[in-house]
Amino acid sequence: HERDDAVYVTARLVDTPDGSVLVPPSTGHSLARLGRRATKLGISVSEPSATAIDIDTGLVISIPPSLEVPDDALQRLAANFPSEGGETVGDMDVPGDVRAFLVPSRETEAPLQPARKGYALANLAGWTLNLEQVGGRGLEALGRFVERSSCYESAWTSGTELITRISALSKARP
Repeated sequence: HERDDAVYVTARLVDTPDGSVLVPPSTGHSLARLGRRATKLGISVSEPSATAIDIDTGLVISIPPSLEVPDDALQRLAANFPSEGGETVGDMDVPGDVRAFLVPSRETEAPLQPARKGYALANLAGWTLNLEQVGGRGLEALGRFVERSSCYESAWTSGTELITRISALSKARP
């Protein structure tokens, strides 16, 4: 990954009724297979398989476009392809802060429990696509993200267990 305008991590954002949770990259397939069960709990997984973290603030941001798109592109698209309502095109609502950050536990049967910040940071740094390009500034941004986030670790063996953990995280009070 050549970009250095943000820190790009392969972790995914999961939207819950009580806020967003950042989950490990390995969970995407498990969550996608749960479909209706996740929907019943009000949980949805972000479409991009990467998440951007702002270098200056450590906040999750929309992935900046890498193509030059005119400012009026959405209006021109809507004018050329009118919709009968119900569908919108635009930016995904991306939170600045996430409610929680979940990392896999080192223990095979660990319940959902608070994670040490250093352990959470090490996991997040390992999922970074462009750490070589952003260097120390990027690592500091990841540190700011972890410092302001409620970090948890847990073990799970199935998508159902994972969705249960995410649901519990969305209700946990930091």
